[in-house]
Amino acid sequence: MSSSLGNFLTVDDALEEYGVDVIRTFYLSTAYRSEQTFGEAEMQEAAERWDRLERAYDAAVAACDSTDAYATVADEALRDAVAGSRESFREAMDDDFNVREAMAALLTLTTAVNRHLDGRDEFDYRGLREAVETFEEFGGEVFGLSVGSDAGSGGTATVAEELVELVLDVREADREAGNYDRADDLRDGLTALGIEVQDGDDGPTYRVE
Repeated sequence: MSSSLGNFLTVDDALEEYGVDVIRTFYLSTAYRSEQTFGEAEMQEAAERWDRLERAYDAAVAACDSTDAYATVADEALRDAVAGSRESFREAMDDDFNVREAMAALLTLTTAVNRHLDGRDEFDYRGLREAVETFEEFGGEVFGLSVGSDAGSGGTATVAEELVELVLDVREADREAGNYDRADDLRDGLTALGIEVQDGDDGPTYRVE
């Protein structure tokens, strides 16, 4: 590159043209010890990778917040994919900071998320929540990509779930102590918030309406 030939791009121009997430995805697609070719084709590939990750994350968040997400639905293939992606990501980062393979682990998870969401009437809330947390932790906190940056998505959903489970624990303690009126009040309060509680032999479960 040279200024006389005009075949260079300033940082400001690159940010304006591609955006920070595409540029970060570009650099995350090659190990730091390798040379990188900065060109239109390479940036287009980076844009497609980022779009794929962002779409899967947004779809998982939306599904978690939908009325079709159930605490009782379990998709073991999705949950195994989450666990496998997390393990592969850690192994890649421990292997001489191999960000290319770490990014590949996140992209593999997008495939599992999309496969779970495609054509289903009911979603695995826990599996999708774990996928959302993985995107936010590894894609957001580690790689600095803009996943989970919007208020009310992902991280807030995790806190909300923990609060619901805490209320259910208190309700179970009241029921065991014979405080049925208070237990009913807690259930009614959750129902008013759009959280349906179902009592079963293995304890209460819930779903967001």
